[in-house]
Amino acid sequence: MSWAMKSKLKPKAPKIKNPLTDADIAAADGVIVSSDIHVDLKRFAAKPMVAVTTSEAIRKTKAVIEEALAEIAESEARPEAKVEPVPSGDTSRARPKRLVGVTSCPTGIAHTFMAAEALRKAAEALGHTIKVETQARSAPRMS
Repeated sequence: MSWAMKSKLKPKAPKIKNPLTDADIAAADGVIVSSDIHVDLKRFAAKPMVAVTTSEAIRKTKAVIEEALAEIAESEARPEAKVEPVPSGDTSRARPKRLVGVTSCPTGIAHTFMAAEALRKAAEALGHTIKVETQARSAPRMS
């Protein structure tokens, strides 16, 4: 491919499925970003966050969820954090956490959706909820 042809290639905007709303993000206790490409993180700035590759999200899903829960616990332990009181009794089981996530890979064909499904299943198995936005990208297009 010639230099002139390469210079006209522009990356396609991601096709977003199951988009996260401002309300979803505001209600979330933490964020998981599973991506092999750049994802804009500005909208998650105030939230505890874990960033991993899509491969890690698929192969080490439980560990990824547990890492996110640890980030949330650390955030809640800070003096300036607002912490909901835990009811007396069994304090070993805190309330279920609400997570949001974004998955994205260069082609957006398989790993994006495999990671999203793996995160959903693992969060559910651990007693938590998650809403995952998938950002499917495909090959650059000519302008």
